[in-house]
Amino acid sequence: MLRDRGLLAAVNYSGTGKDANLFLVNVEKMEDERYKLPEGEKGAYGFVRGTDGKLYLGTFSGRLYSFDLDQREFQEIAHPFTDGQMIWGGGASSLGKVYMGVYPTGEFCEYDINTGSLKMFRPMPKENLGFYARQFLELPDEKVLIGIGGASPNLLIYDLRTEEYQKVYSWSSGESPFMSFECFFDKERLVVNLLKGGGLKLFNWRKKKFEGPFLREAPEPVWGLVKVRDVFYGLGYSSARVYRIEDGQIEVAQEEFPYGNRLSRIHHLKGDEFIGLSNNGLFIRFNLSTNEFSSFQIHNESDNGMSIQMLEKIPGKDWVIGSHYINMQIFKIDLKNHSCQSSLNKISRYGGQVNCGTYYRKKGVFYLASYVRAVLYALYPEEPFKYGVNPRMIGEVGQQQNRPVEMTSDDRYVYLATKADYGTLGGAITVFDPETEKWEVYRNFVKDQNPTSLFYHRPTGCLVGTTEVFADCRSGIPTTQNAVVFVWDTKKRKTIHTSYPWKTEQLIACALSPGGKLIGFGEDKYFLFDLNTRKYEIRKWPGKRVNWSWAARGSFAGNRYFYGATEEDLFRLDVETDKVVTLAKTSGTMLVRKVSEKQFLFDQEGSVKMLVIS
Repeated sequence: MLRDRGLLAAVNYSGTGKDANLFLVNVEKMEDERYKLPEGEKGAYGFVRGTDGKLYLGTFSGRLYSFDLDQREFQEIAHPFTDGQMIWGGGASSLGKVYMGVYPTGEFCEYDINTGSLKMFRPMPKENLGFYARQFLELPDEKVLIGIGGASPNLLIYDLRTEEYQKVYSWSSGESPFMSFECFFDKERLVVNLLKGGGLKLFNWRKKKFEGPFLREAPEPVWGLVKVRDVFYGLGYSSARVYRIEDGQIEVAQEEFPYGNRLSRIHHLKGDEFIGLSNNGLFIRFNLSTNEFSSFQIHNESDNGMSIQMLEKIPGKDWVIGSHYINMQIFKIDLKNHSCQSSLNKISRYGGQVNCGTYYRKKGVFYLASYVRAVLYALYPEEPFKYGVNPRMIGEVGQQQNRPVEMTSDDRYVYLATKADYGTLGGAITVFDPETEKWEVYRNFVKDQNPTSLFYHRPTGCLVGTTEVFADCRSGIPTTQNAVVFVWDTKKRKTIHTSYPWKTEQLIACALSPGGKLIGFGEDKYFLFDLNTRKYEIRKWPGKRVNWSWAARGSFAGNRYFYGATEEDLFRLDVETDKVVTLAKTSGTMLVRKVSEKQFLFDQEGSVKMLVIS
């Protein structure tokens, strides 16, 4: 909130790097201005205001930009992180310093606004784990409290005078991998949110220790606290309600907002009036005393800014159901009429995105699963999108599951593979019964590992897939060494085989052929796993990374040809002769999905295109 200018500033995320923008919302006029970030930037999780009045943005490319509010111009002022680190949080001090921290190394930098000098700090060890330096809060005595989450959570105090830091408190990622500095409670204590079941706690920064809970009981996790005089206001993580907290008691002050819009933070305007910007771009102004409410949608619609997360054709229909990364919206493509319909609104109040889905023929329902909290939904493809109705939310999987990986069906049950919550080992296969809408969760089907793929093979009645050894985003320390290919018997409901083509911490399979050949890629080789014989073939491969994998999620056409993508090319791989044919140039492709014998859909920088094989 830029109170001196009557503006609320925010930055959107663009998975393609083509439409990330800074939005300046005029609070009184209910209008917004939009300024595009430099080309290629996906967003700015580091976002603070400096003592010079400028905005400072730390981006996923590791760069630091300033934005002059008078000239309305961006300027790149530093590129402190050049080895693939992504800036994940930021802060500023009253002494003219700006701080930016990164994932996955947990490093942070200090930029001096007055001199332009830059200092770098690496408090975490050089390990193949995920560390998030993203919380920065200036303390009253020329110090900065820094929170580093992930595989080894730590609180640091950085002294601006000596330019040295000290680790003052740590705990295991299993307790809570992340923390959030909510607000000051008094002169010596602040409210720290331990985001995984730890709740809101009071941290005494002078004594360098926690002093008990801020709230002893709450109906749900609460975050985004703001203190107004001696009263605190916060947001319900699950319900998106606004809560009022006074003298240790909590009550609902505002029910959830329309169409699944949820606020991550509210800003006090005056009296009992507050404002906020939802994760779908709805600016909201509301009064807790009079219940007055007004809103408007900022201009954040985009035709190429959001990367594609899912593309699944409905068998026997000319429809494809898809989703975008990070905005909890879905869309339906009509292949016959070459048209597309988007939900535009979020499909539920949860943040994140729909990761996967599958069609259940008997009921004509397309089931979906979303990150976070592994939530299940039922979509009726022939009906129009309507918030709360179509798709209809069924519920959270539970059992500490968080990130859906893949969903499939044998026409009797729906099977869902999920990764466990951050900092937690032990993913699951969930068996969902569409007739009763009840489910059973089979946790730790590969002990202390998370699934990375899942496919159903009808002739054997088995599920087959791959795993990784670490907690999601490397936020927990592994207990095993080798990722595996697994086979899970749907009748016995247990894992009946594990093995691996080579030693590695992560395997990702891209497709399963009708005959039972599972294909997956590494940096310089790929494997074919025969589900029937349980044997491997390992072939050479000129690896080119695609996001976290070495090839896009592709499709087999019959048993011989695999269609996939690298970072530059769409290709066809003949698994009998090992011959690779380049079909077309592409960029940013993560999915190649077969929709007919000669047609494949693929994503390209936020758009969906069709490849036709002659």
